[in-house]
Amino acid sequence: MLHEEKSTDNLKILTEMNILLRASEQIDNQMTDEDVERRMVSFIESTQYLVYTIHEGMNIIGYAVIDSERQPPYLRQLFLYEASRSKGIGRRILTDLKEILKTKEIDVEVMAWNTRAVKFYETNGAHLRTKGYRF
Repeated sequence: MLHEEKSTDNLKILTEMNILLRASEQIDNQMTDEDVERRMVSFIESTQYLVYTIHEGMNIIGYAVIDSERQPPYLRQLFLYEASRSKGIGRRILTDLKEILKTKEIDVEVMAWNTRAVKFYETNGAHLRTKGYRF
């Protein structure tokens, strides 16, 4: 189900998914599509980040980006296409990531207004540790 991306072979689809993720999260820092693509290349080529595509059969249905230098590892991005949500795939991804990373904990941050993501993580055992503010 998870495949580590070590090349830019799937760059186009990863960029498209990141653009969809940014839209669904209502991210407030503006980036062009080219900026998103450059950032995705930097994730793939970095030794700090691990990029995984999520597969169902032959189809890529999502991706995850992990900052592996932080302890516990930090889930920077997780995206599943809408049609693949609410089927237990996200829960399985979280479990698989913990096994792959050999950790019992993974940190994640969610935009306060992204109530769907908050519910997903809390339903899957996450608990609130910090609150961040911007003024």
